[in-house]
Amino acid sequence: MARSGRQVLPAGSLTYWSAPWAEVARPEPVPGQEVLALADLPGGQAERSTVVDAVVADSFSGYGNHYAANPLLDPAAALAGYQEWARRSALADPHDALVLVLDGAVVGLATLVDSLSPEGHLEVLLAGLTTAAQGRGRYASLLAAVARAARARGRRSVVISTQSHNVRVQRAWARAGLRPFAAVETVHAVLPGLIP
Repeated sequence: MARSGRQVLPAGSLTYWSAPWAEVARPEPVPGQEVLALADLPGGQAERSTVVDAVVADSFSGYGNHYAANPLLDPAAALAGYQEWARRSALADPHDALVLVLDGAVVGLATLVDSLSPEGHLEVLLAGLTTAAQGRGRYASLLAAVARAARARGRRSVVISTQSHNVRVQRAWARAGLRPFAAVETVHAVLPGLIP
């Protein structure tokens, strides 16, 4: 990339974590809290889209993703990109998205994709809780539901990733029994003269 004449901006690394579904911790049930498939929420696609947008906007606002390393990219556009990504993956098949519902309100989301690899894992593309729901161990319930989905689909393990500096969520993954297994460095190659 350096030989291309472009300015190379280090943008952080993504860390990947995994665990066999049977090793993911199962927290005690919490009264008033349940995890459902997005397909099981009342309403149609428009209502589901609104739910996905709201959870992603709250949980990923200010998130230090690799787009934030590039001064040419608008943080609001990056957040809109996360919302679009979540909508596209969640609404393509609402059974491939799980929502954490607390006292009737959706406070968490995980979008899923089955791997085509022989290892047979279920990957979490994007997961998060609203700010008000964070810090109370509720994320563990969402992870446990992902493990149940992996088992139901005949997958061997659960895989999830985040930026390496996102220590808080990695602590939650470690508590749930997941372990790191890979890291990928991300960079942005920018045409000369665009960044002063």
